[in-house]
Amino acid sequence: MLSLLSLLLTGPLKATDKLTTGAKAASLSNAATCLTGIGAAMHNQAGLTTISKPVVDISYTDHFSLDILSDRSICFAIPLANSVWSASYAETGYELWKESRMAMTLAKSFGRKLSVALQFDLYDQYYAEDHKNLQVFIPEFGLQYHTPTIDLGFHLFNPLQAGYHTLNSIEHLPLLINTGVALHPDKNIIIYCDMHYRKHYDYSLLVGTAYDITRQLSLYAGVNARQASYSFGLGYSWHHFNVNISMSNHQQLGLTPAVSLQYHFSKHHHS
Repeated sequence: MLSLLSLLLTGPLKATDKLTTGAKAASLSNAATCLTGIGAAMHNQAGLTTISKPVVDISYTDHFSLDILSDRSICFAIPLANSVWSASYAETGYELWKESRMAMTLAKSFGRKLSVALQFDLYDQYYAEDHKNLQVFIPEFGLQYHTPTIDLGFHLFNPLQAGYHTLNSIEHLPLLINTGVALHPDKNIIIYCDMHYRKHYDYSLLVGTAYDITRQLSLYAGVNARQASYSFGLGYSWHHFNVNISMSNHQQLGLTPAVSLQYHFSKHHHS
């Protein structure tokens, strides 16, 4: 257990990171730069522009089946005045250490092809031992370009390389630059391919596939080449509800289950 925690806190999975949740994205190994719908809120917010009715999403991720590393989030999005506004909250940690993020997002379409989003985050880190909170504001920017056969995506997190200020140092959150392509070889199949850059940790190649078996049921699978991990999951829609369940496997760290429940304020199929 100690060696596992040491790896998590010192390697590329360091706790101070961008908080991302969502079972559909996890099923795709987070190849989510071109993802659309409410699932895009934690990845590339430009994908929110496909939302036509209010929707709420609640997600839970149990990293490597360790409660102290679990992520929880809630997100609400509503279309207003030719734009989509979103508010979200996510947190990770336990009673001795916790990190949370509150975010406000504006996503807007320019014509039928281009979507742009701007999000402002307030990150908060709490240490019970010191009885104090550290806070930092982080901007995010995303865009997507859509055609009938291919989608392109770009997302930028923390361009100013801000971090938590302590008495002796600055604990930086990472600069993340994600690019993605989504191919539509068939009306029921989407192939996602992402390249993620994290400063000081080089690049990661992620590939995922979504297959709609029926209008209500979808299957997902993905692989992260750098982490030697793979994932799979399914999504099911019923009336106003949509549920996504995923399982990811890391070669060294083990299994990570995740679940997302969405409620759409009108009948909806997949998100």
